[in-house]
Amino acid sequence: MDTVVSNGWAQYVGPGGEVVTVIMLFLPILFVVVATLMPNPLPTTVSLPLSAILMYLVRLAYLGSNVINSSAALVSGFPEVLTPLTIICGAMYLFKIMEVTGCMPWIMRELKILSKGHPVAEFMLIGYCFAYLVEGVSGFGTPTALAAPMLAQLGHNPIMCIVAILLTNTMATVFGAVGTPIWYGFGSLVDTYYPGQET
Repeated sequence: MDTVVSNGWAQYVGPGGEVVTVIMLFLPILFVVVATLMPNPLPTTVSLPLSAILMYLVRLAYLGSNVINSSAALVSGFPEVLTPLTIICGAMYLFKIMEVTGCMPWIMRELKILSKGHPVAEFMLIGYCFAYLVEGVSGFGTPTALAAPMLAQLGHNPIMCIVAILLTNTMATVFGAVGTPIWYGFGSLVDTYYPGQET
């Protein structure tokens, strides 16, 4: 394994060169995409662990990484995964409670009365107000998973609902879940450039 230092970053290049290394490192992502888009897709509970195992094997076999360091990185990743999982589980729990208690049908009925069937009003109430509320509760893209189906239930085009909610959610995502996405996403960068500082 060759080590090339560029712009302060250590880039590990395998025996096939930089291009082959990039292709090898993209293999796990390509596997997930293909496994998701094929006619009989694999469930994510199967495809994502297989992708992680494939990345682990690429790191060991192709990049020639140290087995102990690679295994330690794998083990240390499990607690890191708990942060977004607990947040997403909270959003799913909220959604299920809204369905079981009858709150969701009530919200849909009130939205229809409030918007009087006007598509822009429905989009503003669900795409902005409701989606930003859910972003504050959970974050990590859960407003798209909740607000887009609500708009689709009101009779809007499902693809346009997803695109519109993704566009409106870009602003809320930065500040969502009381800043958790920034803390979780950029915390490692602070540790890299300013070791020992609080994020």
